[in-house]
Amino acid sequence: MTMTRTRSLVRRWRIVGAAVLIGAAASLAIVSFTDRSVRVDHQAHDLAELATAANGQSAREWQAIAEGSVSPAVSARLEAGWREMDSALGHLRAAGAADVASLDELEGLVARYRAAMSEELDLVVAGELEAAKEVDDALVDPVFGDLHALIEDLRARFDGQAESERRLALASSIATLLLAVGVIAVLAMRDAGRRATEESEARFRALVQNGSDVTTVVDEAGSMRYVTASVERVLGYRPEELLGRPFLELVHPEDRQTAGDELSDRPGPTSRPVLARLLHRDGSWPWCETLAADLRAEPAVRGIVLTTRDVTEREVLRVDLAHRATHDDLTGLPNRALFNDRLEHALARRPTGDALDRAVLFLDLDRSKTVNANLGHEAGDDALRAVATRLTGCMRPGDTVARLGGDEFVVLLEDVAGSTIVEEIADRILAAVARPLALGVAETRLTASLGIAMSRPGVSPTSLLREADCAMYSAKRSGTGHWVRLD
Repeated sequence: MTMTRTRSLVRRWRIVGAAVLIGAAASLAIVSFTDRSVRVDHQAHDLAELATAANGQSAREWQAIAEGSVSPAVSARLEAGWREMDSALGHLRAAGAADVASLDELEGLVARYRAAMSEELDLVVAGELEAAKEVDDALVDPVFGDLHALIEDLRARFDGQAESERRLALASSIATLLLAVGVIAVLAMRDAGRRATEESEARFRALVQNGSDVTTVVDEAGSMRYVTASVERVLGYRPEELLGRPFLELVHPEDRQTAGDELSDRPGPTSRPVLARLLHRDGSWPWCETLAADLRAEPAVRGIVLTTRDVTEREVLRVDLAHRATHDDLTGLPNRALFNDRLEHALARRPTGDALDRAVLFLDLDRSKTVNANLGHEAGDDALRAVATRLTGCMRPGDTVARLGGDEFVVLLEDVAGSTIVEEIADRILAAVARPLALGVAETRLTASLGIAMSRPGVSPTSLLREADCAMYSAKRSGTGHWVRLD
């Protein structure tokens, strides 16, 4: 009897040892996949930094053309911008980006962009502005467009690669759970009776209780009947607080319908990851990713197993990267890239014979440099933020206000019935800008020059923006605080 019992114990410990080894191997794989996912996210961040720096260089180029010279301050910011772009490229190269050919192409486009801009600015310094604009049209703008297109393509690839790594990590977690459950099922089959069943369930809990993810077992009605202790670290609850409650009760109301549909759709043993906000005990809503495994047929489980992890940091980073790539850091307004995209779509949506027009308003603040000179750069930044707020307040729903750089802003008006409403909005903008502005203890007044260009069939976004720019310079020549519409 003693020998039989000893052999039984040896067999059991061999199975448990195998389960531990499987779990350890799978954990190493999960860590590896997660590290690769984080590395790819950092590469996407470097690409966003590169795009932001390129947009900054474009804004300084426009500032130099507008001023007809390259001031020492602009020259210094240009050099700083090139260093930022070189730094972003260096980080991408050091991170070991998989697509070496695309990285070589990216570095080549940056070099071409820098050479073309240098040629253009040399002409600006020489006073040959027309020649500089020809170089801008023939060289700078095309290379800038190719550079942004390649950056967006690489970011899409990195996003796909990061998603694949995260799926592999989640799949490894589920595979570990399934293997562990399988081992426990073998033990349960070898030992008959209640004691064997209780032991197998205890071993199942031991395998998942100390994991970093939250493992939840729900019944047919969706109520939680088992929750691992890690839920307190992730969501702040003690496991006993959640027992008997529906899992979907924790899901944010805006995500509940989608999460319920996804988690109930279980054609196989596992489902695709479900992204939703879950209610933390402190009232916050962290972003979480959940996988479902249908283990109702497993005697040691007899339920649907949900594996949940906190991905808030990843989601915040993703949203921040997307926003920084399309918005101005100082004012929060759309930047040149986002404005050009909206202008292109607005013109493309205009059907032939449509009585409603689109209009572009190009605005440049008059003598804004005196604010920086007299009150300091911090006051100058406050003035730009205040102007951005006032411009936004003059718009109708659906209109777009963007900052191109420096003290230049641009407005897209959609679905306007003729030029009268456009001129009324232009008057409203100039009046808003001219209101007294409190900057610290000082009060100052700003004025602006504004150019208007109306759309017409066949006009390109670039041409319409350039026409508004020309109209703005005409307004500036006629005196401050005026608008001119280009007919």
